Amino acid sequence: MIECREIYKNYGAIKVLKGISLTIGKGETFAIIGPNGAGKTTLFKVITGESRANSGSIRLEGEDITNVSASARVTRGFGRTFQVARILAGNTVLENLIIAIEARQRNQGVKPSWWRLGPAPDVVDEARVLARRIAMADKLGLSASFLSHGDRKRLEMGMTLALKPRVLMMDEPTAGMSPSDRHDIVNVIKRLRDEEGLTIMLTEHDMDVVSDLSDRVMVMNYGETVATGSMEEIRANTAVREIYLAKRPIMLEVRSLDAFYGDSHVLHGISLRVAKGARISVLGRNGAGKSTLLKSVMNAGPRARGEVLLDGSDLGTLPSFRRARLGLALVPEDRRIFPHISVMDNIRLVEAAAGPQGLVDPETILSAFPILKPLVGRYGSQLSGGQQQMVAVARGMAARPKVLLLDEPTEGLAPVIVDQMAVSLTALCDALGTGLLLSEQNIRFARRCTSAVYVIESGRLVYQGSWEDFDARPDIKQRHLSV
Repeated sequence: MIECREIYKNYGAIKVLKGISLTIGKGETFAIIGPNGAGKTTLFKVITGESRANSGSIRLEGEDITNVSASARVTRGFGRTFQVARILAGNTVLENLIIAIEARQRNQGVKPSWWRLGPAPDVVDEARVLARRIAMADKLGLSASFLSHGDRKRLEMGMTLALKPRVLMMDEPTAGMSPSDRHDIVNVIKRLRDEEGLTIMLTEHDMDVVSDLSDRVMVMNYGETVATGSMEEIRANTAVREIYLAKRPIMLEVRSLDAFYGDSHVLHGISLRVAKGARISVLGRNGAGKSTLLKSVMNAGPRARGEVLLDGSDLGTLPSFRRARLGLALVPEDRRIFPHISVMDNIRLVEAAAGPQGLVDPETILSAFPILKPLVGRYGSQLSGGQQQMVAVARGMAARPKVLLLDEPTEGLAPVIVDQMAVSLTALCDALGTGLLLSEQNIRFARRCTSAVYVIESGRLVYQGSWEDFDARPDIKQRHLSV
């Protein structure tokens, strides 16, 4: 059904996919697993046409679709779900399904009657049947904005199925779900697969889900194929076991950090760790201490005591610029780009702070932030707030940091810019192997960018764990994050 041969994908000079080859049979469920930064999502983007490979070929039932656009691949039978569900939050569940069905009909050349203001009765009937199949018939009139995380993923699957795909691409379909939601969505996937005869390709971190759904599994690491086979063969593979059992070194460690503004004690004994290449969120209400934590780690704000270790070395009382040269980068909430120099000059300014690792090639940065390519000659003062935020993040990453400290990057930004930020940030972190400590109030964005979460309340750490554990503890969100 699908054949990929020698797929290479680079972001500038950084190689993300290195000669990936695979075949997937018709009706097969094929899972791709691997640690964060392995290249799984990038491979998905290349196969679905969202991103073009630098070299290699992709065939669908023998047809070469390597240079076919993403929209044309949908008409050929591709359907795609995402790590964070892409639904129309301002519409009801029924309206979301109707819109997807009407989109399919338009792609097939079916034009609505010029006199009809609402959806055709057969479209509504099809949407209701589809809602029953994804177990959402009792929520048809509910606005999608009020759906739980699990129901959003279920609705997105329904919208994808409305396109009548032959190949269903699912990027971490159970990410962030509670155990009960995971069980339910797995059952829905299995039933729909059997009813529709779908070929399924999925990425997933939950090995129980992979074992339950997949016929074959491919393991990736650092953009390369490590092994392919049945789940039993994968479990017995020595190289795979080494990848999953080996502990990544701790890149950033904060021990018993206290911070003070004058006589005000604002952080109380905060301790946390960021492993090499790991991406961690810090959540909390306004005033909880998130920004103070990042500034204290960088020694760029309040008086602090405690220990901050980078790659095993105690930073002691080192000033901010020394910490930057050792591999820390802080992108503050207020961006602090220079208004009277160009975008390119703003990015190049960090060359002095890059240290021995050297500045990332600007073309690599612009490949990850394509929105900035036509703006490189503009002054900082000529940019919108969203564009300035992109420049600030790009500048921070240009120094090739070991850990990026990112403070409230989505504050005041339009949803489309937030989505672009998530894609660019995660792609570049994966490509450079950069760790991320993200201070954020936008839980949807934080979930999309990170794999674990800390919660701070009144300067104290009150929770730490995976997103799956976080979702299983609604009391944490209610008590410490609700307004």
